Amino acid sequence: MLARHVDDIQGVAATWGERLVDEYSSTQGNVALLAEEYVRFSSGRETLSYAAVRKRDKLRESIYELRSAGLNAVMAYLKERIAELVKAESQFGGKWLVAMYGLAYGLSEDEVNVRYEPKALTEPQMDSVRKYGTYNGNTVDGIFQKVFESDVDRIMSAIDHGMNANLAQEKKPGVYDGIIPLVNKAALTTSKQIMLNVSMVVNGISNNVSVEISKRNIEIAGTVMWITEMDERVCEDCDSLEGMTFTPDEVPACPMHPNCRCHLIPVTTEIADDITNRRKM
Repeated sequence: MLARHVDDIQGVAATWGERLVDEYSSTQGNVALLAEEYVRFSSGRETLSYAAVRKRDKLRESIYELRSAGLNAVMAYLKERIAELVKAESQFGGKWLVAMYGLAYGLSEDEVNVRYEPKALTEPQMDSVRKYGTYNGNTVDGIFQKVFESDVDRIMSAIDHGMNANLAQEKKPGVYDGIIPLVNKAALTTSKQIMLNVSMVVNGISNNVSVEISKRNIEIAGTVMWITEMDERVCEDCDSLEGMTFTPDEVPACPMHPNCRCHLIPVTTEIADDITNRRKM
């Protein structure tokens, strides 16, 4: 049940990431055209004129506006999906508690619900996760604003690099033939950053829901267990936390680092011991 859920979460991250890359990259064609226009305007000079420098400043503003439109589309889509994810993760948390409690005490689902009915997250709890449950305390807005700013800087650096090469080689007037590949390479780096950050956001939200579920149901699952994928890709820091349990208020931030695939689950003491023993086999 848990393994399938973790796989589903990773699938969600991949699907969202691809969609966000498409949304953000929708401006790429116009960005490339602006870069080409600037290089054409500036080429054939020994040094950049005042007009060329002014045009470069305007170019940055135009690229900033284009990428802002892409960022706004990304955030509108992402925040809507996040609200759905938090709700779905809360529902899974309830099912997990019932399954875990039944396994610990040999009870059926109906018997568990008679004896103990898991409490769903409150709206304020879900709202808190939607705003802040991401990656080591960073908000969703903050994470993607950094990606956006580094993207614009990277594009302008690519254009400057192309212009410097053009001037150094004393090319004849015309478009520097390496500028578009440079700009597209910068965009490719941004696409990878988007995919990486979406994965961290999705994993972080899922894990934050687990922590909140534990807090909400402290009588049955007063601890949270750290589990890894238990393969050769697990880093030493994460591996050292495998199977460890924490109180909801003391659990380390998870994911711990970019590309972290670790997961947190609310557990009873009995289930924590059982899971640990099974994973050591």
